[in-house]
Amino acid sequence: MNSPNHAQDSESPQGPGENRILLVDDNPINLQVLSRSLAGQGLTLLIARSGEEALEIAPKARPALILLDINMPGIGGFETCRRLKADPATSDAVVIFLSARNDVEDKVRGLELGADGFFIIAPDRISIASRRDATMGAEGPACRIQSESFAQ
Repeated sequence: MNSPNHAQDSESPQGPGENRILLVDDNPINLQVLSRSLAGQGLTLLIARSGEEALEIAPKARPALILLDINMPGIGGFETCRRLKADPATSDAVVIFLSARNDVEDKVRGLELGADGFFIIAPDRISIASRRDATMGAEGPACRIQSESFAQ
């Protein structure tokens, strides 16, 4: 895996990148969990901690996929999606909304704005993963226990 890049690391214009994914979330724990789940797959992960950062990074990096949190301070996910889809440099990127809420209105609004999908993130899994990492490290025994517990 290429290490996650931050806004300041994505300054040169590039062509569309099939292996580039932009992760957009203001919550560092969510970003860490997403980054770890995508690790080792030959992907270039780009990180934006706000809608504003995403709108700066995306036209330059041209990610193939943007995983976008809905609820963020400043420019939220819906407005970020609208702007990304309106920009010719980013309109072809697949945008998937991430949310802890399974709200039909959010899904409909996202799709109306041009999003390609909607993933529900289970907050309890994120909490367990972050707690495990904080107390035992990602390679500790809790990692195996968590994998077995959620394997159903």
